[in-house]
Amino acid sequence: MDIGVIGLGRMGRIVTDRLLAADHDVVAHDIDPEAVADAADAGAEPAESIPDLVERLPEQKRIWLVVPSGDPVDAAVEELDPLLDEDDILVDGGNCHFEDSIRRAESLDAAFLDCGTSGGPAGAELGFSLMVGGQQWAYDEMTPAFDAVATGPDGHDRMGPVGSGHYVKMVHNGVEYALMQAYGEGFELLAEGRFDLDLEASRARGTTARSSARGCWSCARKPSARRAPTSATWPTGSRVARPARGPSRRPSNRRFRCR
Repeated sequence: MDIGVIGLGRMGRIVTDRLLAADHDVVAHDIDPEAVADAADAGAEPAESIPDLVERLPEQKRIWLVVPSGDPVDAAVEELDPLLDEDDILVDGGNCHFEDSIRRAESLDAAFLDCGTSGGPAGAELGFSLMVGGQQWAYDEMTPAFDAVATGPDGHDRMGPVGSGHYVKMVHNGVEYALMQAYGEGFELLAEGRFDLDLEASRARGTTARSSARGCWSCARKPSARRAPTSATWPTGSRVARPARGPSRRPSNRRFRCR
């Protein structure tokens, strides 16, 4: 299928590369000309602007937006709005607040799909997990593209109406961060608790070797470790910030809004 991709940062470039690898035709645009040139070298058709990208697509426009959440999404949607009609589809692949997605959908004539995206840099090879909200017909129309960008047909699904994709992604983030916080505090208790534990022996017996937090062992074993592991000690792709210190360790709600 022919699809436009707006935003060629880390995630947008992965989306572009996976679409190209699945033999889809991609028209690519970014505010950085070098990013556009790199995508063109990979096989995408370059576009100098958003209107240029829309013009290069077939009559029925299929566009995947991958720009930072907040004002950049609003600006792109505002520019796209007069260029699209009710037969067109706009996918917002940024992990934005679900209420913002509902508002954007209501402002557009085109069908709007909010696509919660999970997988991080590892998605380049493995594919993403996609949580999609919006009209059923639009989701069905975009399924070949979702198959390419996700881990496969089982790596994406329609969660419900507009807003539900980013809502589910928000809950996903909350669960993920809560687990990582618990892992961090647990390892801190083991490393700095009242008992002098042989943590390496526990690891050798496999009690936690298969945990997704196994990267914390190097931190827990250091005598100088006085806090839960930082983001640098987590396995690649976990993208977890250092747990908060102080009277309350509850993660800020701001963390759950967009990623």
